[in-house]
Amino acid sequence: MPDVIIRPMTTADLPTVSALLNATLGAGFWDIDLNSPGSHQVAERDDTVVGVASAILASELAEAPSLHGPISHLRIVGVCADARGLGVATRLVETVNESCARLGAVSSAAFAWVYRNTGRCALAGVLLRSGYARERRIEGFYAGASGPPCPACHQTPCICAADLYVKRVL
Repeated sequence: MPDVIIRPMTTADLPTVSALLNATLGAGFWDIDLNSPGSHQVAERDDTVVGVASAILASELAEAPSLHGPISHLRIVGVCADARGLGVATRLVETVNESCARLGAVSSAAFAWVYRNTGRCALAGVLLRSGYARERRIEGFYAGASGPPCPACHQTPCICAADLYVKRVL
């Protein structure tokens, strides 16, 4: 298997990242602002983007009042199907957290999508391997989101829950 390289995302990556995230998370269920303070990384194999992760710096998160800022808020992780199981997501998560730590983050939080139709949380294993602990489940977490029907529960608004994962010290 060719080596996977993790590197900062550029504006030139956005069309490829968009297609990858639409395929893995669903169209309308993600956004990335490369100008937001934080870390936005891609995983590349054979000059092709196969994964992406994005975290922004936050001073506080209402859903995680026990965390003190700056907080690395892991917002997006997506890996294309043929690169799963290679540790790409784990490397991406660790890279964005390390980058945010260099920017001053002292803790990290992630809201992991729990697919209502299966109860599965695809990101759970990655977060646990990266040193996060599951703090609690937030039912109806995405209910305020507008857009197309959820690719997991097929509802508008989405009725899926999210599990809050935290990492106290980066």
